[in-house]
Amino acid sequence: MSYSRFTQPFAHHFAAVFALAFTLFVLQPMAKAQEAPILKASFTRDAIQPINIDLLVGQSRVIELDGEVDATQFSGKDIVSVGVLTGRVIVVNALGIGQANVAVAKKLTSQNESEQVLVFHVFVQKNLTLIDNQIKVLYPKENIQLSQVNDSVVLSGSVTHPDIAKDVENILKTAKIDFSNLLKVPKPAVQQVQMEVRIAEVNRAALREIGAAFGVMNRTIPTFISPNGPAGASILGGLGQQAITLSNASAMNIFLGRADLTSAFINALQQRDALRSLAEPNIIAANGETGQFLSGGKIPVPQVTSATNGQSGFSVQYQPYGVSLKFVPTIKDENHISIKLDTEVSNISNTGAIRTNGITIPGLTVNSASTVLELADGQSFALAGLLNNRELISTSQIPGIGNIPLLGELFKSRRFERNESELMFLCTVRMVTPLNPDQIPRLPGAPPNNTSTSTKPDNNVPNLNGAPATLSLPASNLLEGESGHVVPKKVTKATPKTDN
Repeated sequence: MSYSRFTQPFAHHFAAVFALAFTLFVLQPMAKAQEAPILKASFTRDAIQPINIDLLVGQSRVIELDGEVDATQFSGKDIVSVGVLTGRVIVVNALGIGQANVAVAKKLTSQNESEQVLVFHVFVQKNLTLIDNQIKVLYPKENIQLSQVNDSVVLSGSVTHPDIAKDVENILKTAKIDFSNLLKVPKPAVQQVQMEVRIAEVNRAALREIGAAFGVMNRTIPTFISPNGPAGASILGGLGQQAITLSNASAMNIFLGRADLTSAFINALQQRDALRSLAEPNIIAANGETGQFLSGGKIPVPQVTSATNGQSGFSVQYQPYGVSLKFVPTIKDENHISIKLDTEVSNISNTGAIRTNGITIPGLTVNSASTVLELADGQSFALAGLLNNRELISTSQIPGIGNIPLLGELFKSRRFERNESELMFLCTVRMVTPLNPDQIPRLPGAPPNNTSTSTKPDNNVPNLNGAPATLSLPASNLLEGESGHVVPKKVTKATPKTDN
């Protein structure tokens, strides 16, 4: 069942609520002025038991009697009012919700005539007709019912979306109606976000040599953002197709763009041996929950604990290290996702290591980054700038002479080699929903879920009963329709004998 609320702007619903309020407070007095059906009552016939009258707030009922009215009396001045139109006609007006009694005395025409009194029980309820009609106009396919129990309105039925129930509640609140909500609202499906992550190590030296170039024809280009601002761009070519060359910054921090362009950029780096993929996890997290990934390990770290006898003891806690990613998705609407992302790269290092009680506890070098992004469904982003610098020193010397103190330094040569690498997280976010068992695609070569067996006679398999045996084969292995080929039998013709 479709729900028009998602396809119509909020202004439409505001206008609908305003129109309903206008109908209630402007057109309702017009309904009061309309002539109600005339109720005929007799002092002689109807004086035995009270007459019940049902009215809605704002309605009036004209009562025609068979005798002159001498006096009227009624209870509940906030509920009804009674007026005498002519000698034999009275009118009862409904003012508020509740029950009231109206007594009408007949005017005596002679002294011998006994007194006659008519009693009316008037029940006044809310006028829900206008509201009910307006709700049916706004949501014609929904099962929404309004009913009254004493002084309260009961909202019952069922709706197809929780937001429809909220809209109906707002309509009743606008009309200043006290109600009890018994609508059956479906439980919203759990919204989940899948993050496709590619963690790669980039050779910065090779990256400087490659550069980046994109051809653009009436399409948006991705954006590179560096610490010093956006990457520089120069536009070349004609108006039909423009070639935009982007110069790489010292450290590329954020890349925004489409998933297909991101993949093309990664493949180009891999072909030039400038990028090495470390991990490619796919992480799914529910809306507002945390999803995390760790590629690495845990090192034991001893902790000093105090014992009951005053002696100190040790306990071991494990500290994770490696490449970790943690994200919290928040779905804004049907097409936009906010991502809170925390990344960390840590390595075991002797720098900062401590030694206590004969135990060496290594240190950890940690690079971390945290950011909050808002993307559309299916868009990609990259987080980089986690650098790793390594310097290698190669020493060559003349054998023998190079080992002489002080003098040997003159016969040595050193070569310094500096390797710079950068860790890059390239992520694509998508909204996903779980699959039912019958919706899971079949793996290549796997039998279908509804595998049936078929029997096929095989004369080569002996059977103790003497009948040809049958083989039970999966239906997927059988051939459908005409198949195979036929080898024609070789026919030898008899050659006529000839008499020599």
